[in-house]
Amino acid sequence: MAYQPLVAYIQGLLQKGYSQQVIEHSLLQNGYTAQMIKDAFQEISPQSAPSFHFSKKFFFALLGVFLLPLIFAMFFFFSDEEVINYTLSASTPTTTLFSGDVLSITTTFEGISEDAKGTVLLQYLLKMQDTVVLSKQEAVFAQEMQNHLFSFTLPSSLEPEQYTLQVTAKYENLFFEDSISLTISEQKVEQPPVLPSEERNETFEDCDHDGLSDSVDLDEDADGISNSEDNFICDTDNDGIPNEQDQDDDNDNVPDNQDGNPFDSTIGASGTIISTGPLCPNSCNDLDVCTQDTCVGGVCQHTPLTPCCGDNICADTETPETCPNDCAITPQGSSGSAEAVSIAAQNSEEASRLCDRVSPQEARDDCFRQIAIAATNYELCQPIEQDRTRDNCYMYFALNQQTAVCDFIIDRFIKNSCNSLR
Repeated sequence: MAYQPLVAYIQGLLQKGYSQQVIEHSLLQNGYTAQMIKDAFQEISPQSAPSFHFSKKFFFALLGVFLLPLIFAMFFFFSDEEVINYTLSASTPTTTLFSGDVLSITTTFEGISEDAKGTVLLQYLLKMQDTVVLSKQEAVFAQEMQNHLFSFTLPSSLEPEQYTLQVTAKYENLFFEDSISLTISEQKVEQPPVLPSEERNETFEDCDHDGLSDSVDLDEDADGISNSEDNFICDTDNDGIPNEQDQDDDNDNVPDNQDGNPFDSTIGASGTIISTGPLCPNSCNDLDVCTQDTCVGGVCQHTPLTPCCGDNICADTETPETCPNDCAITPQGSSGSAEAVSIAAQNSEEASRLCDRVSPQEARDDCFRQIAIAATNYELCQPIEQDRTRDNCYMYFALNQQTAVCDFIIDRFIKNSCNSLR
């Protein structure tokens, strides 16, 4: 039988609205046994006897255990987001190259779409074993990475060896890598085509006898002046007389038919070297027709020649027949040219104004050259437009001990000759 005072106490608490669980907890805390509490509740109502009860926390915990996996499964099942796998691949048209070649690399970023956002950072490392010999990098818009081409020139100093080209891409904090094995081969020196001597008579012309056909030789007479800028393409000593008419092609005062090498002024008759001491390291020919080039004690000497055929000055001893380059009839200008020369010594400014009105250009340039000589004023050479004519104008003053003009000369061969007079 239940303890009646406890029954009455529980009934009062129930009437006040306390729940059975709260009452049970309170009674247990105050020293009542579980059996006493059970008997009291059973007497009040058999259905209200204490049993296993689900708390709210337990209910929600149980709900979470069963529902959360279901929610995650439904999320991934119905999600439209697709997992993308990116793959980087690099290729080259050839894997065998020479130093100095252009290396072209095609990089493909598989898995990237045309409307992709962001930037892909690409790095190219050319390595020989574990040593990086070249590094390049670039930033490319992601949508352009479906088929991207990048090129760069290999250093000419690369040694013939096996190399590895490592390509690395960074996109969205992810790194991708591919590599290509390359072979740098030894350069092959192409030799100019040389025809057998028996085939040269009619089909092979070679002005400077260097074994290179004039049809492909950019400097047929080996005078350091390209054919496109040379007045006489086959004129080794630049004296204005083509080699086929010149009896001394290298201007060493030894006739060609007696010269051991008619195209080298350091070699004289029967191959004799024109020098009085140690040989000079290279040919002393400064390609200036107005100097006598010799090798003395291992040092090139350039002795001025006066008069000189080729200095654009028609000396008293020269004629259009003996020196057509200097004494050729120049284009007829206005009468101001002769007047300018006549007053140049007294009034160089007025002479300069008169020359400036002369036409065509060749006549104008010749007018300035003449008044510069007449006025002994090298500054009057400056308005000459044609480089070769202006350089020869300056050279006139250099031959007369005014070597300061050497700084104004453009042609490197004439400049070298001028500097030798200092």
